[in-house]
Amino acid sequence: MYRTVLISFLLMLFLMDGIGQDSTVWLHGKDIREKGYFKNIGFTQKPSVLGLVIENTFSIEQTEYIKINNPHINNLYLINKSGDTIYNTGDHRYFESRPIFFWDYILPITVKGNSTDSFKLILDNSGESQLYNIELMKPNKFEKIKTWDTFLYGTILAFSVIFSTIFLLIGIFKKEKINIIFSAFILLSTIWLYNITGILFQIVWPNNIYLQHSARVICSSSSIGSFVFYFITFYKNQIGKKAMIIFKSFILVLFMRIVIVIGMPQLLENVALKYFLLILGTLLLIVGLILLLFYLIRLFKIRVHLVHNIGFAIYFLFVLKEGVKLGGLNMLPLPQYDEYISALALFIITAIFSIANIQNYLFQKKLQYLHELEVSHKRDQEMTEKIIDAQEHERSSIGKDIHDQVGVLLSVIKVKLQTIKKRRADGALNEEMDQLVHIINTCNEELHNIVDNLVPPEFDQYGFIQIIKNRIEIFEKATEIEFHFNTSIENIEDEVISLVLYRVVSELIANSIKHAECADIYIDIHQKDNSYELIYIDNGIGMDEMALSQSHGIKNIHSRIKYLNGTLTSNSQPGRTEYRIIIPMHK
Repeated sequence: MYRTVLISFLLMLFLMDGIGQDSTVWLHGKDIREKGYFKNIGFTQKPSVLGLVIENTFSIEQTEYIKINNPHINNLYLINKSGDTIYNTGDHRYFESRPIFFWDYILPITVKGNSTDSFKLILDNSGESQLYNIELMKPNKFEKIKTWDTFLYGTILAFSVIFSTIFLLIGIFKKEKINIIFSAFILLSTIWLYNITGILFQIVWPNNIYLQHSARVICSSSSIGSFVFYFITFYKNQIGKKAMIIFKSFILVLFMRIVIVIGMPQLLENVALKYFLLILGTLLLIVGLILLLFYLIRLFKIRVHLVHNIGFAIYFLFVLKEGVKLGGLNMLPLPQYDEYISALALFIITAIFSIANIQNYLFQKKLQYLHELEVSHKRDQEMTEKIIDAQEHERSSIGKDIHDQVGVLLSVIKVKLQTIKKRRADGALNEEMDQLVHIINTCNEELHNIVDNLVPPEFDQYGFIQIIKNRIEIFEKATEIEFHFNTSIENIEDEVISLVLYRVVSELIANSIKHAECADIYIDIHQKDNSYELIYIDNGIGMDEMALSQSHGIKNIHSRIKYLNGTLTSNSQPGRTEYRIIIPMHK
């Protein structure tokens, strides 16, 4: 921090080195018409004096306009060669003898035919910074410039009011403080621009010297303060606590500057005190800008806020330009067009921030949508999990009830019938009893098959791989299909994954037997990284993708795999139908 203060102090000394009063500079009218005359003296405590020589080569008198682009002149005097004061005016004195042209001094000068007049132009801005840009023009050129400037500043005002209102309403209805702050920033920056160019005092308070002087501090401090507040609000999660305290202290200093100016109007009449406060305020501004630049460099790497950071950087340069301009330095190669560049810069800054805020709003909306989608997916997953758990529980319960109750009753009936058969010697009755026993055996086998489908009893005796091998052996004996089973694992310990894979394999085999008309089925089960991979292939007639996706059995498989956060990909064509299933291992 001491380096920052030292650099700022040396810069202040450099700026103060240019303080002083030039001797009277005489300008010829021809040169002013062609090139104009721009001068930035910087901090000053004395008036600036210019000599003007206006020549009229025509036989009749000619009226030309001296246009002085310097709205912040405390007093201006135009004196002819006889020593008579032609004009005596200032920011706070409105005079009727000149055309109304918003923010500039327009002094009409009439010179008689075939003669030359000389004038002294005294520009007094003691205690503040002094710069001016002088042009000499014919009335028709003046009207063109007036029309263009009216359009330019009117457009900027309309643009600023519209966007300020839009973001204010968004901030109110969406309850987003950042948009309300941005709305205030747009409005305050526009007011500052209009004060820099002199529009405010010429239109709103042309007769009030107190408002004219205090507005310079109020407008600049409010605009810069709102910018810093907007910056720290936008980056509140990236700025450290110490830096946040410094930034807020900087805003407080700007606010106190406003309070002092409003509460002590007599300060504006003290040239030495104004001079000191101006240098001190410029120094504080430069220190704040250096700190802001440090954080801008750090935060520029955040790609999602790139547009915002470009806007911050441009505004930083804009404020820096205004700061060094106070000390007599010009950052721009064409300082005579500084007013237009300032207007264009503000327009660009507002546009960039508006685009960035809209972009940020859409980005936040997208994040919210993705979050809601994730929550919905999680809710669906939880619901699927509960449904499958309920199904498995229900199957287990039904299977056990059938096995324990109906199966037992059938066994008892079978024993009873066999007992009766032994006691009776009636051959016809014995034959009927044999038929009943056969029916009971068949019913018992069917019940076992049903129970087997509901809750495979093998899971109480064998591991998953052995159960699959047993199933394949049964299907091979019952059909003419040849099975090719390959695996690199001995067993799957996770009961949930084992049961799901068992259901999936059973469903796929059933589909192949019923619909595929295949001769071979290939089943590969392997552990890959942190997941299990099942590859199932048959060489049947295939199915079209639509039928494949709408199959009830495939939908069941999808829901089971989704329940385990797994993936299923399928591909079917005549001669080959392939399913590839990946299920992550539970951690």
